[in-house]
Amino acid sequence: MFDGDPATDALRRAARNKAARWPSPKDEVNRLVPEAWPALSPRFTLKQTDTVFTIGSCFARNIERYLDQFGLDVPMMRFALPPEEMIEARPQAIMNKYTPPSIFQELERTAELLDATEEERKARFMDVLLDVEGGGYIDLELAGQTPVPLERGLQRREQVFQLFRNAFTADTVVITLGLIECWWDTEREKYVHPMPPTKELSRRKGRFQFKQLRFAEAYDYIRKTVELIEAKGKPGVRVLMTTSPVPLSATFTDQDVIIANLYSKSMLRTVAGEIYRNYQTVDYFPSFENVMMTRSPVVWAEDLVHVTDAFVGKIVDNLLRHYLPDASSDQQAMGRAVALLRMREFPAAAEIFAGLKPRTARIDALHALARLESGEAAALADLRKAGPKAELQGQECLLVYRRLGRGQAWKEGVKVIENALAAGQVGQTERLDALLRLARMRTMLKDTAGVGKALAEAEAIAPRRMSVLRSLAQHAMQMGNAEDAVKYLTRIIKSPRFKTLPPEAAKRMRAAKMIWNKKLEAAGKPMVDA
Repeated sequence: MFDGDPATDALRRAARNKAARWPSPKDEVNRLVPEAWPALSPRFTLKQTDTVFTIGSCFARNIERYLDQFGLDVPMMRFALPPEEMIEARPQAIMNKYTPPSIFQELERTAELLDATEEERKARFMDVLLDVEGGGYIDLELAGQTPVPLERGLQRREQVFQLFRNAFTADTVVITLGLIECWWDTEREKYVHPMPPTKELSRRKGRFQFKQLRFAEAYDYIRKTVELIEAKGKPGVRVLMTTSPVPLSATFTDQDVIIANLYSKSMLRTVAGEIYRNYQTVDYFPSFENVMMTRSPVVWAEDLVHVTDAFVGKIVDNLLRHYLPDASSDQQAMGRAVALLRMREFPAAAEIFAGLKPRTARIDALHALARLESGEAAALADLRKAGPKAELQGQECLLVYRRLGRGQAWKEGVKVIENALAAGQVGQTERLDALLRLARMRTMLKDTAGVGKALAEAEAIAPRRMSVLRSLAQHAMQMGNAEDAVKYLTRIIKSPRFKTLPPEAAKRMRAAKMIWNKKLEAAGKPMVDA
């Protein structure tokens, strides 16, 4: 009796959909436990030769590294910056576009300048450069806010333009939506990204205003983004859209950041869903659901903000298995082995690495690591040989240098860390760990100058972190530098974290400060808080 009735379509659709019912603990294959992997039916697939342009929040930075690792052409990975302008270990971080308007504005500007002369582009670039107190210019639409000379600001803008024009020649554009809290520039009548420095907010009162997007605004910016890519992009271009699971680190509303974050993510997830329904060139990939619906400590890094490198690897492996069916069996195997290694499933990873060909230093190093962690002590010699030569990526570096440190292979461990830092393969959340371990290994090698250099960089990153202060104090004492020893011991004792130390550890810290204060007094220098 339902023939021709829309209800018939709904019933038949539900009957055909094998994932229509919520998973049950009794299911033999469960899409929620132990990790959330919703069923996927891709609207399109990628080819190994495709160019993929990535834009959006910091989660896009995670995805692009793995796409590049799998052999796709990812223009964003070719972007470079001088060290003094980098806000993280990877130069691409300055390209983070967290909000719908920041995504659209960059693409719109690029499209409008595709046929412009260099001089015309320079004139347009001046619009996003702001002269700041103390000299120099910041870019109102780049994540980094280190002031640079005007000439460098214009030069970097040209770099950004040349990079973003790849969005209109790419086979696929990946867009990751991040948040809805924005800042509006009343003078330019454009959104800025991120918030301008607080000194500039005070200096230019009334010019910059906080704004939390409503659904219609967020949707409209992403609608215009998709339509711009379709109109100006490569014929047949596809858009793969996702919502970043990485939360707001702070909110400018009067709500608890947890509530503000869920409001933001819910809105952007709905925007992505509506865009998916209205544009056949767009597909939605559920990385947001993968993370938020997985009840496991392997998902979140220690900062409770970023997703672990290991779980990102599993997400991208899942993406490529569905969207890149033509990937070679070796590439797929490498991706699975690396994901298993990052998840610390060492015997399974070792088995896959053993069969991979052709052999490279990276494969040999990771194979040795997996064997070593599986209990094969003799593999340490292979790791010492291959590790310093290997072009390791992301968390691979962390796993290798930690294991070399435990094996007292200080020299090889230092080389692995130095290579990783120089190549920008250590992410923001892992850089501090790498520097502190580098300092400890150099200590074992009696490289005092190298220790000081590593700790100085660690202090610049996290000057109040207890682990940094303790390392600085220990180094100062080893060097016989009473002034620095007392300085860092005093910071430790005044730190809020000091109260959480075990009583014996706290007692030792106070005793050490007293001893080094007496050495200051003996040298004719004033004691500190004696």
